[in-house]
Amino acid sequence: MFEQFIFRLLALTCLLILIAVWDYSQKRAEAQRWREYLKLYACAGIASVFGALNDIYTVSISPDYFAHGKGLGAGEDLTIKAVLLGAQAGCVAGFVCGGCLLIRFKQLAWSPLLRRVAVIISTALVCSQIGAYVYPLMIEAKDLFSEVDWSSEREAAFMQVWGMHIGLYAGALIGLIGVCLKPREKSDCLS
Repeated sequence: MFEQFIFRLLALTCLLILIAVWDYSQKRAEAQRWREYLKLYACAGIASVFGALNDIYTVSISPDYFAHGKGLGAGEDLTIKAVLLGAQAGCVAGFVCGGCLLIRFKQLAWSPLLRRVAVIISTALVCSQIGAYVYPLMIEAKDLFSEVDWSSEREAAFMQVWGMHIGLYAGALIGLIGVCLKPREKSDCLS
């Protein structure tokens, strides 16, 4: 699972390097793609760390969510698998959000980019907490995973973490749409 992700990430990196080299060969001093790609990778790196940290926290609340809900299987290495999964999910989300920001705000300087990323992450965190309390009211885990012998505490923790993740995804999307709808400011541009 993780090996395939690394392979895809390396393939993407090679492709972007080739495009950046081509851009440099055509434009020399005016070449800008490599700067955009650094920003794209920065967004992916920030989101990857965020995803890993989120899953360290949530796997401690409900190992069942990752073992059964995500299909990682129970075991001593569950936390490591969860962290790697969170890093992968965060990385992909970071590439998507970074790409959207760079397309929407051409030649965006570092500070405004990082400010917008912080808004997206903050919105995701707020919605994650909302999801943690709302989602368990809507559905029960025992209806979805009948093979698990649920105690009320395990089921409540499972549903809380599931709600946190749904809220996190929804919040990231809401945050991304919100920052993309905001008009560009003069201070956003590269000098």
